[in-house]
Amino acid sequence: MTDPITTPQAAAIIGVSRPRIHQLITRGELPAVKIGRSWLVERAAAENFVRKPVGNFTGRPRTKRKA
Repeated sequence: MTDPITTPQAAAIIGVSRPRIHQLITRGELPAVKIGRSWLVERAAAENFVRKPVGNFTGRPRTKRKA
């Protein structure tokens, strides 16, 4: 690991909360190394992380209701 950062620093780079970073790490979506009680994420991995859209975007778009 060339440039390790902490989970709060990774959260600031990606734009999510610290618990969300831990969730991404446990799911294997964000590579990290655990040292003692702390997780360290490589800065390049955090900067290259692409957030996926939230929600279910499959299927037909919603139509407007008539009043």
